Amino acid sequence: MVRWGKRRRSAGKETDATTDATTSVSDTGDATAGPGATSVTGYLGGPRGDASDSVHVSGTGNAQAGPGGFASTGPIIGSRIAIGPGRPYRLERFSFAPTVDDQALPRVFADQPSRLLDARSQIVPFSGRQEELTTLAEWRDVGTASLSALLLHGPGGEGKTRLSARFAALSAEAGWQVVEACHRDSPRPRQEEPVPADGRGLLVIVDYADRWAHPELVELLRDPLLAGPAVRVLLIGRTVQWWAAVRGELRSVGAAVADLPLREFAADVTDRERAFVAARDRFGAVLGVSEPITEVVRGLDTPPYAQVLTLHMAALVTALAAGRPGSPVPESVEEIAAYLLDRERMGWRRLYGSRLAGEEFDTPPTVMARAVFTAVLAGPASYAEGVGRLDGLGLRAADRVVTDHRFCYPPLDRAHVLEPLRPDRLAEDLVALLIPGHDVSGYDPDPWTASVPRTLLAADRPDLPVPAFANRAVTVLASAADRWPHVGAELGSLIRQRPEIAVGAGSAALVALSHARYVDTDVLLEVEMRLPQQRQADLDVGAAAVTERLVRERVDDTTRLQDAASWYARLGVRLAHAGRKDEAVRANHQALAALHRLDELVPQTYGTHVALCLMDIGGYQSDLGRHKEAVGFTRRAIDLLREQVREGHREARPQLALALANYGNQLQNTGQRGDAVEAAGESVARYRELAGSDLADPPRLAFALCGLGTRLLAVGRNEDAAEALVESVAGYRELVAAAPQTHLPGLARALTNLGTARRRLGQSGEAVRAAEESVRIRRDLVELNGQAHTADLATSLLNYAGRLADVDEDEEAVARAEEAVKLARRLWRTDRLAHEALLANALASQGAVLARAARGGAVASLREAIALYERLVTVDDGHRTALHTARHNLGVLEADDGPDGAPATEAEPDEEAVHTYNEGVRLARAGSSEQARACYRLAAEAGLPQAMFNLGNMCWEDGNAADAKLWWTRAVAAGSLEGCFNLGVLHWKQGDRDMARHWFRRGAEAGATNAMTSLGAALWSDGDLAAAERWFRAAAEAGDPDGDHRLGLLLDEQGRHDEAGTGFERAAEAGHAEAARSLADHRMRHGRLTDAHRWWRLDQVRQEPQPPSPSESQPEPVPEPGRVHPLVEAASDQGIPVQSLQPTQMVELAGSIMDGQVAKLVGEGRLEDAVALYREQAAGLRRLLSSGAEGRVPMSTAMTYRLLQQHATYLASMAPLELALGHVDQALAHSEEAVTALGALAARGGDLLPHAWAQYVFAAIRADAGTDTERALRAIEEAIQVLGRPQHAPHEHERTQQHLSKALAVQATLLRLR
Repeated sequence: MVRWGKRRRSAGKETDATTDATTSVSDTGDATAGPGATSVTGYLGGPRGDASDSVHVSGTGNAQAGPGGFASTGPIIGSRIAIGPGRPYRLERFSFAPTVDDQALPRVFADQPSRLLDARSQIVPFSGRQEELTTLAEWRDVGTASLSALLLHGPGGEGKTRLSARFAALSAEAGWQVVEACHRDSPRPRQEEPVPADGRGLLVIVDYADRWAHPELVELLRDPLLAGPAVRVLLIGRTVQWWAAVRGELRSVGAAVADLPLREFAADVTDRERAFVAARDRFGAVLGVSEPITEVVRGLDTPPYAQVLTLHMAALVTALAAGRPGSPVPESVEEIAAYLLDRERMGWRRLYGSRLAGEEFDTPPTVMARAVFTAVLAGPASYAEGVGRLDGLGLRAADRVVTDHRFCYPPLDRAHVLEPLRPDRLAEDLVALLIPGHDVSGYDPDPWTASVPRTLLAADRPDLPVPAFANRAVTVLASAADRWPHVGAELGSLIRQRPEIAVGAGSAALVALSHARYVDTDVLLEVEMRLPQQRQADLDVGAAAVTERLVRERVDDTTRLQDAASWYARLGVRLAHAGRKDEAVRANHQALAALHRLDELVPQTYGTHVALCLMDIGGYQSDLGRHKEAVGFTRRAIDLLREQVREGHREARPQLALALANYGNQLQNTGQRGDAVEAAGESVARYRELAGSDLADPPRLAFALCGLGTRLLAVGRNEDAAEALVESVAGYRELVAAAPQTHLPGLARALTNLGTARRRLGQSGEAVRAAEESVRIRRDLVELNGQAHTADLATSLLNYAGRLADVDEDEEAVARAEEAVKLARRLWRTDRLAHEALLANALASQGAVLARAARGGAVASLREAIALYERLVTVDDGHRTALHTARHNLGVLEADDGPDGAPATEAEPDEEAVHTYNEGVRLARAGSSEQARACYRLAAEAGLPQAMFNLGNMCWEDGNAADAKLWWTRAVAAGSLEGCFNLGVLHWKQGDRDMARHWFRRGAEAGATNAMTSLGAALWSDGDLAAAERWFRAAAEAGDPDGDHRLGLLLDEQGRHDEAGTGFERAAEAGHAEAARSLADHRMRHGRLTDAHRWWRLDQVRQEPQPPSPSESQPEPVPEPGRVHPLVEAASDQGIPVQSLQPTQMVELAGSIMDGQVAKLVGEGRLEDAVALYREQAAGLRRLLSSGAEGRVPMSTAMTYRLLQQHATYLASMAPLELALGHVDQALAHSEEAVTALGALAARGGDLLPHAWAQYVFAAIRADAGTDTERALRAIEEAIQVLGRPQHAPHEHERTQQHLSKALAVQATLLRLR
């Protein structure tokens, strides 16, 4: 942003409340290591993910690639990241013509059933899918955005290709130009190149989009042809994990996005039969079957026949069998595939036999099957490459085989050979049937194929690079492994031998691998351990998919606490790298819950890990624009790390340095510039202390230096800033030489800020060069991952525009500023909370650049920027200086050119007033209140609204409400709208509710979220629930977690429990002080105890140590003194002994009575009756809890807690009796349910003994049953730690010692079993 003085040629940016002016936007928006710089080490344990004694979590920031990291793909030329030679795709007019002529001889079709089934052949007329076609047409025709993209996704064989072709034809009829995006590796016949769209618009079809690399899709989306007024991109794929990152790319350019899951083609058996008969009769006609075909395949009511391809395969087999009387029709889907492939082989045999008649075909069927197998795995190739490929596999006369294969399967691109068999589903079945290990008796596998995948993928040659076709090969094998167990075993064995193959295959293959049902998670673990720890744009989506499945299937966050903490932290960083920051926050909250539980069990052991997890959450929150919440998380992390360093934990030293660097960034984002410089300086000093030791960390030192330079720029210390930034750039250049994709974002950030420093020091030429290099790097990064780097590019463009303006390159400066505004506006449309400040900065800077170039539009840009800043300062005062600067610039323009209808703007306070105000802030922080008050008064009288506001605060703290009201009113009149909220609170406390509502409404309508929530609360108390909900929602949508929390409370009261839970969760994840407990209580009331456990733990982590509040120490209402229940009073009058109990005490009394009854039954040997009694009582408690959750029975949180605890206690008590009766499965299930529930409740109430006792029962039953030994050992170890503590109450001591003795005996038994 640029500030203009009286002379239009002297422009600059104000970086604090002083009048120091330059012409740049420093890169201060890159908070918390900047987008893309968040890194968590995660789990580093054994190869099978067994429980480890240590937890590996590291904080946010750049990190050097660790051992086993996979090298970046593509050559690096200078600072440009190349993704391969030439454009990775071609755009061609969509071909509507079938790929085969159905007038060909029936015998040809009969011998090649694969060509009949190929969707491109269009043998069976399209039918059905009207609902999907209507949805697609509505998406195409809606005019909300010039560019709109939709993902059509579903399993293989659902008919995605046929549906897209039909939609393309209908779109062409409706006046749309239809083109197809063909990957450069796609064997497509070259069609006519498209021209810019005329008519209604352009429809782009992208089949197999999930097999494109992420950067390739990004490049396609940026094609100039897709810049028209109405462009629709239909992407087609089986999987969806990759879509999140692409969706982010699309949103980053302002595109609309949607997805359409393809439902079952025919859910009803009648519909399936109708589709089967239509396809059967059509195939019969094409094959020349003269007699009517009446047979219908069996099993149409089974799940496989919900897919259109399975129906067509069965129909084709039925038609083929009808032409051969006596030929039985196979029944299973596997046998149908084998039958069709047998017919395919029959065609090869006939062709081979034709050589006797002089035909030129010399390849035996067995050899042809091997060639087809190879083509399916490796895909099409040039003639020389194809011959070499077959020759390398030991096939003789490879040139002849290639030629004969080409005759059987004519390539779509006539420059290629080895066209793969289609459709994909049949090709995958061919691979599965040829590989040994299946049980389809009618199809003989070929042992030759067992070694082919290993040979093709160089599994035995780690010295060779992973081949380029690995993406296809791994994807085909993984897709087959989703249906064929033996393929999963073969693929797993191959990847175990060389896991780098899966990594080298790329993101799409990793996603397919994570979906494969019969690929064991042990295999995925081998892959995960080879994935790079840092972000890598072409792998991030697939890496997240792999880690997500591992966490889902291997992590138990109730008993495997070490694994849970490590894996959830690792998942957090994978999700963040894939652009899924909200999910990353959620994963780290789960890690934090596990770490807190560990820290409770083993005090003073996991403090560093807790701190680093807090730091990660702060980093992700900052990336999401939640800067105030980020500061809170990071501050708690720093406090913990300082304590760890004081206690001698040397591993905490570099982590403290990193946390301080992040903290400086976050403080800057919230306007606390002096504290930000202090934190950044300490960070650099601590990293320098580590230099030369084993704890040295050059990447993070470079990052910290960049942060320090940016903080120094903000307070005008330009020479010091330049010195730090020069060192940062030098450090990053060394790092980029070794790992470019990891460190180029950091280098771009440092260059952007160095350009700012150079300009301020009058070094314009060097400033331009630094800014230009930063833009060039970030353009390349956007090609790889636009979601992560588009905002950075906009910031670099703004700085570059300012540098160009400094050297009078006005044309280029205006163009770059306009480009930055377009990018910022597109980002803002997708996420206003995260990108509103960026758009305001971009508009303010554009206004200044346009003014300097004497171009029109400057006033409009500045007015829009001011409107955005006015809304921003109500939430974050850090934008106050930018608002003043924009107002000043607009005032100068209007003074020179006339107001042009603009409203009057606030006069800019003079330099002395600003300096005095800043001195007041410093004195207030130093505790010199009276001196600060004097400074504020001088600045306020000079017209500075923030000084007026602060004076009002000081008066309020002194109990002087009248003066507070005066100064806040003056602050509001001067433009400080945050005073509206304070005035509302003041009037509310004075009992003037109407005036309070007035001020709350005024602040709310101006965008102040605290006023929105207060207005909502006032309306709630008035009974206007609909209006209260509107204002709570407005605050929530503006990013205020308190809006989400209050909305949750309101909805919960109305019985809208699901919506309430969503509001609580959003607020809790954003760090709201009370929301975690509200969410935990909500989860408990609705039976989700594991979730309740996690949020109670998080609530404990977040709370600062404090004495318990009355509500915590006395959960049940206490009767007022002198107030006695009438029945108690009457009994006392009659001399009748009486005891008055609270409701929760009644539950305890009922439990004690129950214990006595059970003891009596057990003493009489009536175990069955005892178990029945427990079951009856547990069922009654469940009914009561259900009534409470549904609102039919009023129930306090404390009462719910007691009932849940009693229910779990009954289950734990019942389990040993069930075991004694021989009901082992029931005993195992009930003991597990009990330990889970009591663990969750212990997390809330801190009552650890019931949980420890349940863990003892859990372990004892497993020791007796001889099963699940490892989990039992972990449970009994935790129980022993709790039972062995000396601080139990005296009345519990004897029983606790008995339980401890028994627990030690169970542990010894389990150790012997292991």
